[in-house]
Amino acid sequence: MEINYDEPEGLMGILLAFEGVKDAETILNGPTGCKFHPSSVSESVYRRKGSFNPMVFSGEFHFCQPRIPCTYLGGYDYITGSKDRLNRLFEEISSSNPRLIGIVNSPGASLIGESLNVSETSIPVVKIETPAYSRSMGEGFQEGLISILEKIKPSGTKRKGCINLLGISVWHLNWEDSINDLSALLNLCGIEVISSAGAGWSVDDILSSGEAELNVIIHDEFGSKVGNWYKENCNIPFISPEVPIGFDALESWLKEICSILGKDAAPALEVIRSKRKKVYRELLAMDERKALPKGRTFSIAADGSLAFPILRFLYEYLGMVPVAVNVEDQEWNRVIGEYLSNKGLTASENVSNTVADIFIGDGNTLSSLLFRDIVRSGIVVESPGIRQIEIRDEPVLGLNGTLRLLDGVLNSLIR
Repeated sequence: MEINYDEPEGLMGILLAFEGVKDAETILNGPTGCKFHPSSVSESVYRRKGSFNPMVFSGEFHFCQPRIPCTYLGGYDYITGSKDRLNRLFEEISSSNPRLIGIVNSPGASLIGESLNVSETSIPVVKIETPAYSRSMGEGFQEGLISILEKIKPSGTKRKGCINLLGISVWHLNWEDSINDLSALLNLCGIEVISSAGAGWSVDDILSSGEAELNVIIHDEFGSKVGNWYKENCNIPFISPEVPIGFDALESWLKEICSILGKDAAPALEVIRSKRKKVYRELLAMDERKALPKGRTFSIAADGSLAFPILRFLYEYLGMVPVAVNVEDQEWNRVIGEYLSNKGLTASENVSNTVADIFIGDGNTLSSLLFRDIVRSGIVVESPGIRQIEIRDEPVLGLNGTLRLLDGVLNSLIR
């Protein structure tokens, strides 16, 4: 299996759907080569209590990695099968009494038709024998989430003013900080977030998610199918507004949710406006130094649902010019293309070789562009990030996510 570290595919999405459940365990039925990278990613994006010392996990199945133990299939196993080893691993994991166990076949195991039959247990077990290997990470993530929801049926009486956030995963950069930022703004409006599906929720959260009055999708690439599942199975409507980054998009996001739920958005809007005033004062100071961002260029490579609001914010609020835009989803390509055309703008799809003042995207691409002097600076908004210690909250979305983006852009321009 070829691993693309910048654009992980469906298998990674499925594994992270299970890994995003705080009281679940994930088993990979496959060779160590399919385990090492997903295990490393899971541990880096969602550290859990008791998983910091790798030597604690030096037994048969973990290979000194806390997350995603595997059956380490070898040559003869593709002839004889892995039944005995899978059952031994399953019994070991079951002994720790998780609330949910996910078992996923690797590509090779699926190819030979490996069955995931394991011993009976009272623990809910979700088996995925033929995952979405060649599809996008978002599709795999949603396949994993829906498999979990089919097993652990959400239920409960609807609670007024309560929502679920869908379409955000532990793969999304600083996902927990973004959820906290959005939840704090919603709380000001009297709205409670019951759960964030697939991003740090528990089995109890899954069960209670059926009590939500509304589901709000953050990134449609990671949440549209899940929203449809809740609508069909739990009678919970969903909306998919523009991703809340940028002042106008964030205010519109809050107003739409509050309008549907009959809540007052004014308290949160007042907090946003106070920050807008602070940013305005900083822009006036930059104007005095002849350092305004207007006319400066930027390139962006990200999921379309994130790339579009950032592009629009930088162009409409700061007057910056997009010179290269790269998104994988064809529908988002169309939306962005129409927007640029209506503004009389053109942008290359070749981010890797287009000179710009600033790049917005993932850490790996930014490092490459800086090394080759294609861009002068950049802001990381997508995983994989740049390895660094972050003690304070660093959300990508919400009010403080907007301020983080502005800090990065404006400080880059005055250096």
